[in-house]
Amino acid sequence: MGILYGCPVPFCLENDDDDLVYDLLSRWEEHIGANPLARDELHVRSESPEQTNTHLLGVWVAVGGSGEDGTPYLGELALRVKDISKSYAEQIALANALWQRFVTYCKDVEKIDIPEADLWLISCEVA
Repeated sequence: MGILYGCPVPFCLENDDDDLVYDLLSRWEEHIGANPLARDELHVRSESPEQTNTHLLGVWVAVGGSGEDGTPYLGELALRVKDISKSYAEQIALANALWQRFVTYCKDVEKIDIPEADLWLISCEVA
């Protein structure tokens, strides 16, 4: 399981083979690669938890298993769901900062409006 800060993939990017999302994220990575100050361990990801119809874009806040993107290990804490925002406040702030840059890039460069982000508890596959 993991906590993702993000949103459902906008309808204009939905298709059967995910090429549009993959291409967008590739262009985004190229864009921030040109600015080393904008790059950190976090990445905007495309996640489609198995056995759901939900396709999300987002930034990991915490991940179980072996972790992902340098985020905290989800299994380190026992916490109430209502305390997730407080317990992971620093990581959420980092995710939000990257997310806002991504949203601005999508709007200004790609001409795509990205929905508001929220926290999602989802299944995920990590190495």
